[in-house]
Amino acid sequence: MGKEANVSVMNALDDRECIHLRSPVLRGVELHTATWRGVQPSPVLLSQLALMLCDAGGCEVGWGRQQQSLGAGAVLVRAPNQVSVQMQRALPETACRVVLVEPDLLPGAASVETRRMLRFGSLVTRAPAVIDGLRAMWDAVMDDAPGIEQQSRLASLMAAVLELTAREGPRPPILTPAVARTREALHERFAEEVPLEQLAELAGMSKCHLVHLFHKEVGLPPHAYQIQLRVARARVLVAAGVPLAEVATMTGFADQSHLTRLFKRVVGMPPGQYAALLAAQSAPPPQIALAMTQ
Repeated sequence: MGKEANVSVMNALDDRECIHLRSPVLRGVELHTATWRGVQPSPVLLSQLALMLCDAGGCEVGWGRQQQSLGAGAVLVRAPNQVSVQMQRALPETACRVVLVEPDLLPGAASVETRRMLRFGSLVTRAPAVIDGLRAMWDAVMDDAPGIEQQSRLASLMAAVLELTAREGPRPPILTPAVARTREALHERFAEEVPLEQLAELAGMSKCHLVHLFHKEVGLPPHAYQIQLRVARARVLVAAGVPLAEVATMTGFADQSHLTRLFKRVVGMPPGQYAALLAAQSAPPPQIALAMTQ
């Protein structure tokens, strides 16, 4: 493993074995490995493009009202701004490699292909270009290959993903209309205190029914989803160097300590440490374009 790679290893954490890796020459890219033995990590709203390669085992993964089968040798491609994968009926010793890529790194952010990717959704594929591209980029990072090789491998992988999604036809809505309206309202008003009664009225159903259906289709209950939206926006502002007190105000948290507590719960570290981690890397922090509506 390369000397300069920023790596932390956690063994037997929540019945999982994990490795988290960042390459100093691939800003905005995170690599994770995980072996599950039945215990799921807490769901998180991801602003990044997620690529999950199943190396062993297999599982069903939920996406809205759909279930997708992920077997060994296949890759799950999931667009930005989706709740992280929750495995169902996972086989013993299911092992995956996960690559998270900030949307800013997709080629031609204004291109038709990239806009399509940002709205794409989720797909399991065995396309050789995607699978081989992911493995090649992973190996380049792990072997501490020259920066230009790592960057070339990433560019090839992103081109393969965009080509894959461009070949896909129109995809059916994953959310019932009531849940879609509720989700859109939370994106528009993420920094406000939105009473559940208002959301239920918007959805045209009881509060209990809305919470159950929203959780089932989106992956989180409405209030937890709103907190994730706030933290996602806070990550953008922290990366941009905005003072934490201002970040708390802009994202709807009561104060800086409230922001810090929930930021740490979701991200795994307090915002000050997160900012220091970004500052320690040579390139300037990316301006993550979090789409507040989809």
